[in-house]
Amino acid sequence: SGADVVVSNRSSTDELDAAVSDIRSRTAAEVIGVQLDVGDPTSVMDAVDEIHAELGPVDILVNNAAVRPHTPVANITIEEWNQVMRTNLTGPFLCTQAVLPDLRASGAGRIISMSGSDAFFGKPNRLHVASTKAGIFGLTRGLAQELAEDGITANCVVPGIADTDRTARGQSDPDYEQYREHIPLGY
Repeated sequence: SGADVVVSNRSSTDELDAAVSDIRSRTAAEVIGVQLDVGDPTSVMDAVDEIHAELGPVDILVNNAAVRPHTPVANITIEEWNQVMRTNLTGPFLCTQAVLPDLRASGAGRIISMSGSDAFFGKPNRLHVASTKAGIFGLTRGLAQELAEDGITANCVVPGIADTDRTARGQSDPDYEQYREHIPLGY
C-alpha cells in the first residue's frame, strides 16, 4: 500500500536479507532490514535510531516477534520463562514505548500486535507462551484506551496457523495436522 517497510531479525542476517529481498521484489516502497532484539531496551532504541536515519519517523508499528517453545510446565526453567516473557510481552511494550513519540506526532499512529489462539484455549506444554499471548490482549486494550486521545489506534490480531517455514519446523507437534484441517483455504 505504499508504506515503507522495516523488517527485523534478532540473529540471522541471511533470513533478514532474504525477507528484505522478497518484500522489495513485490513493492516500490523503501524496505530496510535491522538487527533487533525486542527484549533489549538498548537494541530497540538503536533500531529506532537507525530507522529514523534511513526512513524517518514510524507511523505504524507491528509487534510480531515471538518465541514459542514446547515445554511441559514441570520442566519450564525460570530462564526459559523469562525468555518467553522478554520476547513475547516485554518486546511489544519496549517497541511501543520507543516509537510512541513518532506515533503521537503523526496524529494517526497505528499499533498492531500479533497474538495467538493459545491466549483463548491454552495448550499443553505452552503455559508460558499462552500467558504472553493473553498478556498481549491486556497490553493492546490498555494502549487503545490510553492513546485514543492522541489519534493512535491499537489492535490485536490472532491470525491462526499459517503454513510457514516456522510451522513446518513444528510438524512434530501432534496437533499440526489437526491445525491444517481447520484452515479454510487449505494452506
